Amino acid sequence: MQLTMKQYITAMRINHVRALLSDTDKSILDIALTAGFRSSSRFYSTFGKYVGMSPQQYRKLSQQRRQTFPG
Repeated sequence: MQLTMKQYITAMRINHVRALLSDTDKSILDIALTAGFRSSSRFYSTFGKYVGMSPQQYRKLSQQRRQTFPG
């Protein structure tokens, strides 16, 4: 399945957000704005669509993994 340019860019933005959620303590709103999302509702729906969970759930899971498997 080929991605449109818009889908590709959105996927790259979400990957950047995932890294920031895992590696920083920035607020979720700050991360959303840094990634170029202009509204929190758009950010939450897009993140959920691409990742399958909320940003809070993703951050919590990544922190648990980091504690279990320190690297």
